[in-house]
Amino acid sequence: MKSITIQIFADPGHAWARFPKARLEKLGIADKISSFSYQRGANAFLEEDCDLGLLIGALKQRGYTIRFQEGHTNRQSKIRGYDTYRYAAPKRETRTVRNLMTGQPVEIDADTPWCCNPASETFWSM
Repeated sequence: MKSITIQIFADPGHAWARFPKARLEKLGIADKISSFSYQRGANAFLEEDCDLGLLIGALKQRGYTIRFQEGHTNRQSKIRGYDTYRYAAPKRETRTVRNLMTGQPVEIDADTPWCCNPASETFWSM
């Protein structure tokens, strides 16, 4: 069984879990994290009420045992001053082709198979 340790940072009013944004992407939950979480550099700081639960569910579903390492301050956490979490979807590589039937330009993914390309006769004969 796989094991992971997650660092928790808490202040008198709230707590956040630090987790790499790239791993959120790999887990398929990066776009599900709310704007109540924060980000700084390569890390997200997931708020404890909903977003941390989402992470825990995704990790358990993949067979992870989760341990928490907690830190607490009696002051307001500096995490509150970090940028609000916003998911930036990876930029798709696209190209423009001419629709064989209308002659109009159409933007498609760069890796679109020929049979799915509106510039091909194959696309229109299916």
